[in-house]
Amino acid sequence: MTEELLLGILTLLADEREQRIKDSSSEPRTELLLSNAGLGNDVIARAVNKNPDAVRMVIARAKKSVPAKKATARKTTPKAG
Repeated sequence: MTEELLLGILTLLADEREQRIKDSSSEPRTELLLSNAGLGNDVIARAVNKNPDAVRMVIARAKKSVPAKKATARKTTPKAG
Protein backbone atom coordinates (compact mmCIF):
# COMPACT_ATOMS: atom_id res chain seq x y z
CA MET A 1 0.00 0.00 0.00
CA THR A 2 2.84 2.42 0.77
CA GLU A 3 4.30 1.94 -2.70
CA GLU A 4 0.92 2.65 -4.30
CA LEU A 5 0.51 5.80 -2.22
CA LEU A 6 3.97 7.06 -3.16
CA LEU A 7 3.33 6.30 -6.82
CA GLY A 8 0.06 8.26 -6.60
CA ILE A 9 1.83 11.26 -5.11
CA LEU A 10 4.58 11.01 -7.71
CA THR A 11 1.97 10.87 -10.47
CA LEU A 12 0.29 14.04 -9.20
CA LEU A 13 3.60 15.88 -8.94
CA ALA A 14 4.70 14.74 -12.40
CA ASP A 15 1.40 15.86 -13.91
CA GLU A 16 1.63 19.25 -12.21
CA ARG A 17 5.18 19.71 -13.48
CA GLU A 18 4.23 18.71 -17.03
CA GLN A 19 1.43 21.31 -16.99
CA ARG A 20 3.87 24.03 -15.89
CA ILE A 21 6.57 23.25 -18.46
CA LYS A 22 4.49 22.13 -21.44
CA ASP A 23 5.39 25.23 -23.47
CA SER A 24 9.03 25.40 -22.35
CA SER A 25 11.66 23.68 -24.44
CA SER A 26 14.45 24.68 -22.05
CA GLU A 27 13.18 22.59 -19.11
CA PRO A 28 14.36 18.99 -18.87
CA ARG A 29 11.66 16.40 -19.38
CA THR A 30 10.03 14.95 -16.28
CA GLU A 31 10.97 11.45 -17.44
CA LEU A 32 14.66 12.43 -17.50
CA LEU A 33 14.50 13.92 -14.01
CA LEU A 34 12.85 10.79 -12.63
CA SER A 35 15.38 8.60 -14.40
CA ASN A 36 18.25 10.64 -12.97
CA ALA A 37 16.67 10.18 -9.53
CA GLY A 38 17.09 6.44 -9.98
CA LEU A 39 13.60 5.33 -10.96
CA GLY A 40 13.18 2.64 -13.58
CA ASN A 41 11.30 3.05 -16.85
CA ASP A 42 8.37 0.93 -15.62
CA VAL A 43 7.82 3.13 -12.57
CA ILE A 44 8.26 6.31 -14.58
CA ALA A 45 5.80 5.04 -17.19
CA ARG A 46 3.17 4.46 -14.53
CA ALA A 47 3.80 7.91 -13.02
CA VAL A 48 3.50 9.79 -16.32
CA ASN A 49 0.85 7.52 -17.83
CA LYS A 50 2.93 6.36 -20.80
CA ASN A 51 4.19 2.97 -21.88
CA PRO A 52 7.75 1.99 -20.85
CA ASP A 53 9.05 2.02 -24.45
CA ALA A 54 7.84 5.60 -24.93
CA VAL A 55 9.51 6.59 -21.66
CA ARG A 56 12.76 4.97 -22.77
CA MET A 57 12.68 6.92 -26.04
CA VAL A 58 11.89 10.23 -24.32
CA ILE A 59 14.80 9.71 -21.91
CA ALA A 60 17.21 8.78 -24.71
CA ARG A 61 16.23 11.84 -26.76
CA ALA A 62 16.40 14.13 -23.72
CA LYS A 63 19.88 12.86 -22.84
CA LYS A 64 21.05 13.62 -26.37
CA SER A 65 19.65 17.16 -26.31
CA VAL A 66 20.89 18.16 -22.84
CA PRO A 67 24.60 18.40 -23.77
CA ALA A 68 23.70 20.37 -26.90
CA LYS A 69 21.60 22.83 -24.88
CA LYS A 70 24.39 23.28 -22.32
CA ALA A 71 26.94 23.96 -25.07
CA THR A 72 24.63 26.50 -26.70
CA ALA A 73 24.04 28.21 -23.35
CA ARG A 74 27.79 28.49 -22.75
CA LYS A 75 28.34 30.06 -26.15
CA THR A 76 25.57 32.63 -25.72
CA THR A 77 26.18 33.56 -22.06
CA PRO A 78 28.31 36.71 -21.80
CA LYS A 79 31.38 36.45 -19.60
CA ALA A 80 31.54 38.62 -16.50
CA GLY A 81 34.37 41.12 -16.19
